Amino acid sequence: MAENDFPVAVIGIACRLPRAENSSQFWEFICEKRDANGDLPAERAKDLEHLVRKMDPENFVNANSPFFTGCFFESIDKFDANFFGISPEEAQYIDPQQRFFLRTAWEAIEDAGIAASIFGSETGVYIGYPEEKYLEILPHINRAAALGTHPPFIAARLSYTLNLRGPSFLVNAACSASLVAAHVACEGLKNGDCKIAIAGGVTIDCLPICVKSNIWNLAGFVKQGAQCRPFDDNAEYMVIGEGSAAIVMKPLQDAISDGNHIYGVICSSVVNQNGLTNGLSTPHPGGQCDLLVSAWNKAAIKPDQIGYFEAHASGTKLGDTIEACGIQMAFDRFKSKKAKRNANKAYIGSVKANFGDLGEGAAGIISLIKVLLAFHHNQIPPQTNFDTPSGDIDWKRFPFRVNTQKVEWRPERGQARVAAVSSLGDASTNVHFVVQDFKQQTEDNFEDSVENLEPILISAATQKSLFNFILKMKEFISNFENRESNVNAFKNIAYTLNIGREQRKFAFKILLFAENLNRFEQVLNRICEQTNNLQHFTDEILPQKEFEKRMTNDRFLCFL
Repeated sequence: MAENDFPVAVIGIACRLPRAENSSQFWEFICEKRDANGDLPAERAKDLEHLVRKMDPENFVNANSPFFTGCFFESIDKFDANFFGISPEEAQYIDPQQRFFLRTAWEAIEDAGIAASIFGSETGVYIGYPEEKYLEILPHINRAAALGTHPPFIAARLSYTLNLRGPSFLVNAACSASLVAAHVACEGLKNGDCKIAIAGGVTIDCLPICVKSNIWNLAGFVKQGAQCRPFDDNAEYMVIGEGSAAIVMKPLQDAISDGNHIYGVICSSVVNQNGLTNGLSTPHPGGQCDLLVSAWNKAAIKPDQIGYFEAHASGTKLGDTIEACGIQMAFDRFKSKKAKRNANKAYIGSVKANFGDLGEGAAGIISLIKVLLAFHHNQIPPQTNFDTPSGDIDWKRFPFRVNTQKVEWRPERGQARVAAVSSLGDASTNVHFVVQDFKQQTEDNFEDSVENLEPILISAATQKSLFNFILKMKEFISNFENRESNVNAFKNIAYTLNIGREQRKFAFKILLFAENLNRFEQVLNRICEQTNNLQHFTDEILPQKEFEKRMTNDRFLCFL
């Protein structure tokens, strides 16, 4: 990092994507090389049938298949309105994009362990501007609909609900919007506009009807049934995607002082525009090269230090080739011979092969989360839908390789791992982040109480949500290695659960006792065993007294 820099720590993350409801499932999904691409789910297609019947069949690209294919949520109508103090009547007029992001942002806040202190704080909200279609399908319009469908209220509603007093607005930069929003958030922290920043975005297509006049069809970017194949010789089309993602950021020194878990450190972020080129929306290697060089210089790194590059790479052959050309030009400008020697140790990929292009709302931020999770898991996930390297890229000179298997990624000789993330808007606004990992300090004060039982409070607003939370916690713990000896992770989790959720004063609480992650998992398993398959338990809730009666003999458990 440069001497006069202002490093920003990412202390919380959350995401919701098709077939991946949280960051753990997201990581598992991409590591298994799965692809969420498919037809619009039947339930959602049925909800739109009445609109399709009113349309002229001549307007469809394919009258027998009126909907886009892509990476879609199974349903977009589920929302716990009461949790956020919203009446069910008002909730039905709120765009699903507002609902999804409100929930995702709250999950990121909880993940950061700051839920108890965020209410009324100087926290800024910076969100990528999504396309809005919900207004088109509402049966009638009222004031609730006006507030519920106007995109700027995605940020405003979060700030209002949690009484956040920092800046709160959307950024419109086409496909790069959410990562540009994260850049603006970093600048807000640097300038003192806020002490904590929430950045992210959401994209949900409430009306995915495949008509000839759609902008993606007019541009020739999409085709029904196509796969997203970044950097592959058979790449041709992008794929439409849906998702919601958020990160929580603090100045690095504040995060260290406050003892926050740090997923990674943003060393630099730069935004630029291609300017006058051979087309208003045509990507340009020179503009992208300038962007990378500026970001790398700002972070005081050489490109050969980059171990992984999360590319924009939306799966169009022209766009991916131009992006690769811009990367090569940036390397050549540094004239780094070492970079070429280390080429086989540096990798490049794109999450769009798994979940499609999340467009204006969330494409860039989900790429950043992928990199942060790679640090967390010490692995570079494999690239999906990659069989034959593109013949339009000179792979002998290109400084990165596409890995089709998981790659172990650990620090070498005490050096921090460095990653790069690019997001390129079709309006020619580009953004690039340089991110590095952060080694959490494992102080001796954690060792003093290794043999002692640690109290862990699990809480939720309802009994149903409490048991769902237990299931999610079990899944989360199972991802840790060395669960018996990983004291640092155990202490951090206990702290977050005990402190991070108290502000909401949830009605349902269980107090557990454990000395390590292994014991914690055992206690959670016993709860599941006593509730006769917890996955079905959410449909038939056991009376609280009966549940307590079943568990009274467990010395590691009590009720509040």
